[in-house]
Amino acid sequence: MMGAFTILDRSLRGSNRHFKTVHKKIGKQDECTMFVDNEILATALGENPKKAQQQCAALGLARLKKICHTLLVKDNLAGATVDKSEDGSIDKIKTNSGESNEISNAVPEHLAEDSKVSRMMKLMGWGGKGLGKDQQGRTEPVQAANVVKRAGLGLVSEGGGSGPNMRNSSQNFNRCIRKLLNEFKSSLSSENLVFAADFSKEERKTIHLMARNMGVKSQSYGNGDDRRLVLRKSVSYQQILEEVKEAGGSTAKYDLLPPEEN
Repeated sequence: MMGAFTILDRSLRGSNRHFKTVHKKIGKQDECTMFVDNEILATALGENPKKAQQQCAALGLARLKKICHTLLVKDNLAGATVDKSEDGSIDKIKTNSGESNEISNAVPEHLAEDSKVSRMMKLMGWGGKGLGKDQQGRTEPVQAANVVKRAGLGLVSEGGGSGPNMRNSSQNFNRCIRKLLNEFKSSLSSENLVFAADFSKEERKTIHLMARNMGVKSQSYGNGDDRRLVLRKSVSYQQILEEVKEAGGSTAKYDLLPPEEN
């Protein structure tokens, strides 16, 4: 579990606030004082610098919880999940609602096929309705025909195109992943992109390296056959806060907690 000091450090620095810790000796004890934008947040004493800092961080975090909203992370694996079918092709993209659909070439009439924004939003789970509280989030199946086709990711026919007789092509796999990452990186949502456990170790390694080269953060979770790769963009806490508010205070990944009462 993340400690109070780590939570403070990440939260304040991620919010572009200046966070500083000062230690000094008071008799036989150590004093720790924490500053936020040069204002004192908390002060505490301890028998050594480490314990003084732990106590000070606990006091500081408790104080901030009384005056600030808290984003509670419920699930690090929440996001738009890229899945594969038994034949190795990508067959499904699962939304945060837990629903999934077979990817087809059919695009709803109300979505422009050549719309870049539509493709990005569909990738992140948008079904054509509003994302706010009144629209109750995503309610329609995900359409991702322009991201990965029914022929599958990384598979081409012997003649070089898609077709029934397909062979594995690392070059085509890289090209499809690059396109997927480009649209993910430029999308408007802060939602993560999760590659399911059915991707091989080598495929996850390829995706990880490509993501790093494109400035997209990646981290693996789980062990063995249940290992998954999660991609996330660098977004501000303010953007995440606004998105969770728009969703009514709760998403698959976050819960927004109000300031605690005194």
